[in-house]
Amino acid sequence: MKPIRFAQAITRALDEEMARDEQVKVLRELSPFEFVTKETPPTLIIHGDADPLAPIEQSVRFDGKLASQGVHHRLVTKRNTGHVWLDIAKDFSVVADWFDQHLLQVEGQKRAKPPS
Repeated sequence: MKPIRFAQAITRALDEEMARDEQVKVLRELSPFEFVTKETPPTLIIHGDADPLAPIEQSVRFDGKLASQGVHHRLVTKRNTGHVWLDIAKDFSVVADWFDQHLLQVEGQKRAKPPS
């Protein structure tokens, strides 16, 4: 796929004069789902199951796509939680642990954690 400018593509996709099938085509070109490959970096998804803006099914589907390509991944589902939650700081350790486990690696070896 060739690089695409996000703002231009969204503007095109929201054009009311564009045919529905063309809108869907443009939006698919922007979807992270379409870019998952075996080379996708380790991916952590944290999603509230009561999110009114982005249905949990989107993350479940994305998680499945990551699995199908053999990508290290984890989906953390926040029960009874919407798009944002007040105690989000409690999840920072989940994110930090993910970074330590998957993103601090250099050529297959873990780097030492920086001093606190």
